[in-house]
Amino acid sequence: MSGDYDRLRHLLVDTESNRLDALEEKLDGATAELGRVPDILAEDIEQNLQDGRRTRLGDALAEATTGSLELAVRRKPETVVNAVYPVIGPAIRRSIAEALREMADGFDSSMRETFSLRALRWRFEAWRTGIPYAWVVLRHTTRYQVEHLFLIEPESGLLLGHVTAEGLPELDADAVAGMFTAINQFVRDSVSVDGRDGGIGSAMVGGYHLAVSEGPHARLVAFVRGVPDQHFGVRLDETNEALHAYHGGQLGLDAGINDPERTFIDQSQLEALNPLDQPQAGQQQGQRRIASRVLGVIAVVALIYGVLQLRWYLRSSALHEHLAAEPGLLITGWDDSHRNKLVIDGLMDPQAESAKAWVAAHAADVGVTWNVRPYASLEPAIIRRRVAGRLGLNEANVEYRQTEGSVRLRGEVPFTQWYAATQPGAVQLDSARLDASGLAYPGKPQIDALIQRIESAQVTFDSGTAQPSTGMDQKVGDLMHDIDALVAEGQSRGIAFRLKASGFTDEAGSYEQNRSLRQQRSEWLATRAMKALKSPSTVTIDQSAIYILPGSSVRATSLTVEPFPAKP
Repeated sequence: MSGDYDRLRHLLVDTESNRLDALEEKLDGATAELGRVPDILAEDIEQNLQDGRRTRLGDALAEATTGSLELAVRRKPETVVNAVYPVIGPAIRRSIAEALREMADGFDSSMRETFSLRALRWRFEAWRTGIPYAWVVLRHTTRYQVEHLFLIEPESGLLLGHVTAEGLPELDADAVAGMFTAINQFVRDSVSVDGRDGGIGSAMVGGYHLAVSEGPHARLVAFVRGVPDQHFGVRLDETNEALHAYHGGQLGLDAGINDPERTFIDQSQLEALNPLDQPQAGQQQGQRRIASRVLGVIAVVALIYGVLQLRWYLRSSALHEHLAAEPGLLITGWDDSHRNKLVIDGLMDPQAESAKAWVAAHAADVGVTWNVRPYASLEPAIIRRRVAGRLGLNEANVEYRQTEGSVRLRGEVPFTQWYAATQPGAVQLDSARLDASGLAYPGKPQIDALIQRIESAQVTFDSGTAQPSTGMDQKVGDLMHDIDALVAEGQSRGIAFRLKASGFTDEAGSYEQNRSLRQQRSEWLATRAMKALKSPSTVTIDQSAIYILPGSSVRATSLTVEPFPAKP
C-alpha cells in the first residue's frame, strides 16, 4: 500500500518538486552574483569609456551626479568650496599667473617695439577704428590657441568632423554639435526677422571665444582659448571655403550617416588657424630697416617742425615784449598757438594805433587779429602824443612833467603851428596845464623886439587937445619906422599884424570931453599907422579904452600889436 502511495506521490509532486529545486538553485546563484554587481558595473563603465561608447547607465549616472552636485552647491556651498579648495585654489593661481605672464610678455614686447613698423601700424589702426591703443596692443600681443574645431551639418546638427588640439582631453563632440545647433536655431528664430538670417556669429562660452563660419553645406565652429586677432574670422571663412571646394556636395545631410568613419577635417586645419609663426631673421632685418627709415623721416620731420616752432616761439616772444612796452597798449590776452597767427586781446588808447602799424611793418607775414577796446591812457608818452596830435606838433616839441602836472611846449616850429598852439583853449587837458612859453617860430626874437618897442612908445598930447605935444615929431617918426620894419619882417615869414590904437586922458574935464579926446587921439594915431601897414595887416581903434573912465594922468596914445598868419 505504501509503495503505491509513494508511486502516486511521485507522479503528482515530482515534477513540481524538481522545478522548485531548480529555482532554488538559481536563486542561490543569483544571490551570489549580487555581491559582484558593483564590480561588474564598474568594469562595464570602464570598458565603455575605453571604447568611446555611450551607455544608458553612463548617461543616467552623469545626470544623477550633475543633479546631486548642483543640489549640494545650492544647499551647502561652503562645504563644496572647502572640499574643492585644495584643488581649485592652486589651479586658479597658476592660471592667473600664466595669464599675467603672457600679458606682461606681450606688453614688454610692445614697449620694446614702440617705434617699430608694427607699433606704428597698431597706432594707425587705433586711430582709424577709434579703439584705444592699449586694447589694440592687447589684442595683437595676447596669445591664443584653437583647441577644438567642429564641422557641423547646418540643418540637422550632425557632426561631420571634430579635431582637438594635442594634449587636451576629448569632448563629447556629438553633444556639443547638437547643443550648438539647438542654441543657434533658437537665436535665429528669436532674433532674425525672416527666420533665415541671423544665428550665432561669435560668442563667449566659458573660457572660450566661439567663432563660427557659415557655409552652404557645413558650419565650421572654432573654440578659441585667448583673444584672436582681427583676421581670425577671415582665416576661418577661408578654411571653410577650402573644405567646400575640396569636398563639394559630399558635405551633405547624409555624409556622416553613409560613412561614419569618414572625417572631413584633420589636425592641419586646426594648426593653420593658430597664430602664425614669427617672421624669419631676414624679414625682421628688412622690417627693422624700413622702421629705421620711417623713424629717420619722422625724426627729420619732427626736427624741422621743432625748429619752426622754436623760431615762431622766439619771434612771438619778441613781438610780445615790444608790444607790452608800447605805451597806451595794455595786453590781456596773447594767443600764438598757431604758427604765424596771433590773437591779441586788451585795451588800446587811440594814440597807440602806431602799434598796429609797427606790427604790419615788422611782421607783415603774421596774421594778427586785434580784439582791443579803447581807453584813455595817462602814460606820459601818450599824453605827449595826444597834445602833439591835437596841436599839430611833433612829439619832440612837447614835454610832460608828471611831477609838476604841466605840459610844456618847446622848440622852434613854423609860425602857423606856433599861432595855433598859443591860442586860448587850443587844447583841453584834464590832468595838466599847458605852458607854451618855450615854443618859438623863426624870427620871433626880432619880431618880439619890434613889437615891444612899438607897444612901449607913447605919443603925448597937450591938455584938452588932439595934437601931439611939442617935440613928438621924432618919436612919431621912430614909431612909424618900427611899424615899417615890423611889416617887412612879417611879410618875409608870412606873418601879418593886428594893430590897435588906444587913447588916454587925464582926469581934468568932464566925461564927455575926455571920451571925445580919447576918440580923437586914437584916430590920430591909427591914421598915421595905417599908412605904414600893408594888407592883410590891419589897425583898429580900441573902443573899450574910449569908454572907460580916466584912470591915469597920462595924456597920450599907444599901440598894441598881435601877429597872425598872413594866409588863413
